[in-house]
Amino acid sequence: MFNPNADHGFAAVHLAVMNEATRALHAITAELGDYSQRLLADGTTTFSQLASAKTVPEYMSVMAAFTKRSMEENVQQFLRMGSMYASAANDQTRAVQSLLLAGPR
Repeated sequence: MFNPNADHGFAAVHLAVMNEATRALHAITAELGDYSQRLLADGTTTFSQLASAKTVPEYMSVMAAFTKRSMEENVQQFLRMGSMYASAANDQTRAVQSLLLAGPR
């Protein structure tokens, strides 16, 4: 039976995992903030270019360039974010493993 007063190392494991999760979430949040700023700036610039387009071919050219640029940026961002999430999961796993392998205290 579990004794909450006994030192099972649960608190240490929990604290280590939460510290790793917090660090990773701060990095992910900062990256998403930067991405959002870049996306907003690019959208604003594109909207200005679309508003100043004089002909349909010019309008279509601006839209095509924006679409291509957006897709390339999205793919890069998704790869970057996937890597960050994978790294966060690995760091948390390592924290748990190191504490569990250390044995009881």
